Amino acid sequence: MKIRAKVKDVRDLLPAAIREQDAIVIPRYVRVNTLKMSVAAAVQALQQQPGGFALVDRPADISALSGRSFCQDEHLKDLLVFPSGTDFHDHKLYTSGVLILQDKASCFPAHVLSPSIGESVIDGCAAPGNKTSHVAALVGLKGHVHAFDLDPRRFKTMQNAMRKFGASNVECMNGNFLEIKPTDPKYAKVSAILLDPSCSGSGIVNRLDYLAADDDENESEATETQEQRLTALSDFQFQTVSHAMTFSNVSKVSYSTCSIHEQENEGVVARVLAANPAFEVVHALPQWPHRGLDTHPFGSKCVRAGPEDHTNGFFVSLFQRRTAKRRIEETSDDHGALPPRKEARVDQDSSDDDEEEDDNAAESVTPITSTASSLSKKKKNKKNKKKKKKAVTTAAPSLN
Repeated sequence: MKIRAKVKDVRDLLPAAIREQDAIVIPRYVRVNTLKMSVAAAVQALQQQPGGFALVDRPADISALSGRSFCQDEHLKDLLVFPSGTDFHDHKLYTSGVLILQDKASCFPAHVLSPSIGESVIDGCAAPGNKTSHVAALVGLKGHVHAFDLDPRRFKTMQNAMRKFGASNVECMNGNFLEIKPTDPKYAKVSAILLDPSCSGSGIVNRLDYLAADDDENESEATETQEQRLTALSDFQFQTVSHAMTFSNVSKVSYSTCSIHEQENEGVVARVLAANPAFEVVHALPQWPHRGLDTHPFGSKCVRAGPEDHTNGFFVSLFQRRTAKRRIEETSDDHGALPPRKEARVDQDSSDDDEEEDDNAAESVTPITSTASSLSKKKKNKKNKKKKKKAVTTAAPSLN
């Protein structure tokens, strides 16, 4: 690759902005897998085991952590923060699946979705499974997670990870989420969907992993323009989120990428909202300071993260199904004022009273028809001519 590009160092293949990002030190984030151990117990074990760590107060500058010190994260209760480069690969708590090495921003989607204990959830683009296991921990073993991934190799990786993490509440499926029928009774109880579909990966700070991962893939990607690639990715992302919204019992959908591109982030959200008016964007992680682009009306409700936040580049949004009450209120707001109270009462009651009103109408027509019939007979009776005229005059108002 270096020879083709005529560079001495693979780092020279990176844009200047990305090379600057590589100089940023990101702490080692470790999520406690609460399916196996509580956060308190894990913190205690980390301190008590041989060669243990020392729990310290969270420093103002998180990058100031050093040596064997660690602290609890400011925003996420199940996340611990260690100095950059801390090695856990031989640590007992890691090898047993209690600790999961996961970037802070990557933990946002599950927390944003915030499923309840016992809830049924779909992870539509699940492998390798870190976010899947996070959702599994939040719903608990009484809950259920349907995890999909199309790639056989990644699917196997996810299966192995779920076994290691003790996530027996996760059902791994090697299949395409877009081909799953929303009407399938199997998913009737699913109320929330987590989506982290394929993206450009432009937010990953260590881009060297991507450059060196697969030379053939990188060469084929080089034949595409950036614009073509982003268009293809954003189209797929839009289709995936829109498909999730066709599950009738689903009330929440989280959408995330590790991309910095507006086209894959706020751009996809805007397209989804335009195509799916039954859903709206709601405020995600309100305590997080870095928000979405303010060029979009919903931007402040979305989450962005980057090296300046001591994380990889990331984007998260949360869609929620609108309630009938909310739709009515927003329709009223769009017109500038609430409808008159009397008219609103008629609209609200009309569906309940339709049958009763039809019956009343039928009853009023019947006597009028009878009256008309009797009047036609009276026309033949000249002696009752005056009475006939009087009857017509009396019956006429009931026709209005």
